[in-house]
This record gives sequence, C-alpha cells and structure tokens, in this order.
Amino acid sequence: MCPAKSKPLQKSIALFQVFVLELPARSCGALTHISPVRLSVTVLLIDRWGTSLDKPLVGEIDWVMRKGDVITLVDWKTSARRWSKDQAAKSLQPTAYLYAYRQLHGTEPSMRFDVIVKNKTPVVESHPTTRTLDQFHRMIELVKRVESMIAAEHFLPNEGGMYCAGCPHQAACKAWHRAEARQCIKGCPSGKAGSQRPWSTKLSISRLFGNRQSLLVTVASAHTDVTTNALQ
Repeated sequence: MCPAKSKPLQKSIALFQVFVLELPARSCGALTHISPVRLSVTVLLIDRWGTSLDKPLVGEIDWVMRKGDVITLVDWKTSARRWSKDQAAKSLQPTAYLYAYRQLHGTEPSMRFDVIVKNKTPVVESHPTTRTLDQFHRMIELVKRVESMIAAEHFLPNEGGMYCAGCPHQAACKAWHRAEARQCIKGCPSGKAGSQRPWSTKLSISRLFGNRQSLLVTVASAHTDVTTNALQ
C-alpha cells in the first residue's frame, strides 16, 4: 500500500480502536441494564397549558444505560475538534431526547454525549447534561413557532445546511425569490405551478439535530420532501 493511502487507513483504525475500547470502558462498569442500540421513540408534544400539538416528536436514542437507579441517555458523536464546555448545555438535542424519555417512562434521566475527537491521536470526551421542565416548555414553544411559519409558508432558503449537497430542490432554493419557484416548493412535483397537495409535518429528532444548533422541520407532500432550516 502506498504511503499516501496508508494515512487515512491508519486514522480510521485509530478511531475504530477508540470506539471499541475506550467507549465501553467508560460506559459498561457496574451496568445493571443495557437497552438495544438506537431506541425508537414517538411521543406527543404537550405545552405548559396541557395542549397537545398535532404532530408527534419522532426519533431514535443511541443508547440507554442504567447503573442502579440512575438512567443515562447516551449519544455517540465524532468531532473534528474538542467541544466547548457549554456545547452540550446549549444543544437542543438533549432537550428533545430527555423530553421523549420522560413522556414514555415518567422518569427523569440525565444525558451524556460521548464524543470521539478526531485528533492525530483520537480521544474520547464525555459531556453530561440535564434539562429542566422550563427548557422542555421552551422547546415546545419553538416547535409551535416553526409550525406557524410552515402554515404561513414562510420557507427561508438555506444553501449552507448539512443536507444541501444531496438535496433535489437546490434549483428551487436558489430561485426562491421568484414566485414560480415558491409555487413549486409548495408541492408541484411536475415543475408546474398549481398542482398543490396537502402538506404534513413530522419532527424527527434523529435527523434534525446536528453540529449546527438549529431546529429543522421536514415538510413532506405526496411526491416531495423539503427540509427547511427554520431557526438559525
């Protein structure tokens, strides 16, 4: 193997070794229960006044571990650089995961990000975090605001999102300021305005929270999917 190709391979091997050796050592001591990897969740979003939103919160939690009576939701990530001290505290992802688990089981778990930092010598960082009831209420109010934007058809173009490279609607996004482009974004699979179809929304926490701290909403019609970066 030529030297130019061996460096990426060596880095991949180093990352794999960290994943299979260091992460289990951090997590598996004195465990009393291990859930299946990628626990699927679907829960209603209920605001502070007890009103349920029309659309559920849908997603997958990487791992649920229990040590005695302590339950921790674990999310595995890779990163090109070390996380800041407050990155986990500011992330919307734990708010969604902890809310979903609380709704399903009536318990108050904590959450932890186990992050493999892709340095020359990879390292693992753990970032624990918790959420309060007020933070759950704030997330639901954000969701309500996004849904009102969708209902009003306030779709803002975003050409710098993590899904842009494979998005089939790049041309419509670039031409968003033209009325005919907006008509097609509204649900015209043939490229002609006027063939509108009913819209539905689904909040998917498995896709919608990444390194960019933004709330995304997947808007689906019968023939097209549009991912809108609604909050920067």
